[in-house]
Amino acid sequence: MRKTSSRAGGRGRPKRELTRERIMKAARAVFAHHPYHSASMRMIGRAGKFDHALIRYHFPSKAKLFGALLAEVCDELVEANRSCLEGLAGLPPDGAIARYLDRFLDYHDDHPAALRIITLNIALADRPDAIPGYRRIPEVLTRTRETFEQALPVPAPADEVARYHYAFNNLLINFLGAGSCQMIILGMKGRDADYRAWVKKTMTFLFLPPLKKLMGESG
Repeated sequence: MRKTSSRAGGRGRPKRELTRERIMKAARAVFAHHPYHSASMRMIGRAGKFDHALIRYHFPSKAKLFGALLAEVCDELVEANRSCLEGLAGLPPDGAIARYLDRFLDYHDDHPAALRIITLNIALADRPDAIPGYRRIPEVLTRTRETFEQALPVPAPADEVARYHYAFNNLLINFLGAGSCQMIILGMKGRDADYRAWVKKTMTFLFLPPLKKLMGESG
């Protein structure tokens, strides 16, 4: 009698691991369009085309699932930021900001759900424990600032660097995480390429002059 394989997909992965991946993928899709308090396990099951009861085998509650997803998203953002900053040291300010934005916009094009999940939930927490894993969001800003300071050191006071980083990242998160709304306001509905170009141009307009100042350049 032929034995039933304990592996799934013929790639040496246990079925349990594959099921967890399916759950996380479905959860990412749902939480990218519904804030934490509005989403449900049933919605996630429908998105992944599996019985929602299976979720509890890996995540006993929606809070545990969202906390795990937010941790994954935040770690992903930190790593993406680190990758976007590689090789920028030594470039002139205009070259550094252009390359960073091109890379980060490429990342967002490939992973649009990440910033949407953060944007949908960032204003809904009236206290730190209102949303599972919410504390990871400010940690992202701290970790990415540290990465920025290491990858692109500038001869400026620490408080000025922190202010620049805070403003840059918060505006970029808003532009991309709430991109659909911004496109409607700008009359660009359905014109993703135009909006991407607008984001790059606007971020450069706003943040290149202060970057030059931080890096000790005049004019």
